[in-house]
Amino acid sequence: MKKRHEADTITTRNSLAEGYLEVARIDEALRFAEETVELAKSELGPEDPRTLACMRTLIGTYHRAMRVPQALKLAQETVEHSRAALGPDDPETLAGMETLAWVYKSSDTPAAAVPIAKQALELTRRR
Repeated sequence: MKKRHEADTITTRNSLAEGYLEVARIDEALRFAEETVELAKSELGPEDPRTLACMRTLIGTYHRAMRVPQALKLAQETVEHSRAALGPDDPETLAGMETLAWVYKSSDTPAAAVPIAKQALELTRRR
């Protein structure tokens, strides 16, 4: 029962982080998103789909806070975990790849977004 309780708490905390982000309360969004990712990783594991969703929230929060290097690193990590746990063409993996391409567009190497987006498109078509 503890795992279910923790999963519910993690989902609610992630929603709160998203809410703070929506109303441009970036500091609170960062705090909640970072704490929630750590909690999700420790309680559910880094490859759990709920953890991956929390990681994507944190990526968006880092991006909004202009912390692109952190967003990029976390986006790469998210795709790696998703591929390992769910496979290369799982919707969660494809969403992670789209997020990674989106972050690359804001980075110092925006051209890196193109091959990732192409790969995601090809995998989506095959699905």
